[in-house]
Amino acid sequence: MRAKRMAAFSFMLLATCRYSASGQGAAEVPSDPGAPALTADGGGVESSAGAGGPPAVDRPWRNSLGMEFMPIPGANLLFCKWETRVKDYSTFVRSTGQKWSSRKIEQGPTHPAVNVTWDGAVAFCAWLTERELKVGFLPTGCQYRLPKDQEWSVAVGLGPESGKTPFKRDGEIK
Repeated sequence: MRAKRMAAFSFMLLATCRYSASGQGAAEVPSDPGAPALTADGGGVESSAGAGGPPAVDRPWRNSLGMEFMPIPGANLLFCKWETRVKDYSTFVRSTGQKWSSRKIEQGPTHPAVNVTWDGAVAFCAWLTERELKVGFLPTGCQYRLPKDQEWSVAVGLGPESGKTPFKRDGEIK
């Protein structure tokens, strides 16, 4: 059995939705007055649709953990403004019992979460998607996930790249 490799780096998060031609989420945010509300500590939220309504590709958006997402020109998605923070990942760890090895450096709640496996980052995305869909904070058809190589390139301003693999595309950057 192969040991899982630890990432010595933090991870970014995307909020993606199926969008209609208007750029709005494809589904309406369900309004369920009986749905439990959420915050980073498991308490209540101010709005069932996030800051400023449901996510849309034409404006910034904030989720229930306070993670801010920004539209990326040329992409039909929202990128988190910063890497996943210690306080965001800690909420997931407390809620799920997920293992997270102790950090070897002192970190505050707004520092990037480090020593997270790829599987841990994917599990965080799935957990956050399920949690926010359940209470109507995230519309049906939306999800959190890790960025793909080409999405990352667009987000940092590289534009279209040639090559079928990240390695090949990286070799083309001048």
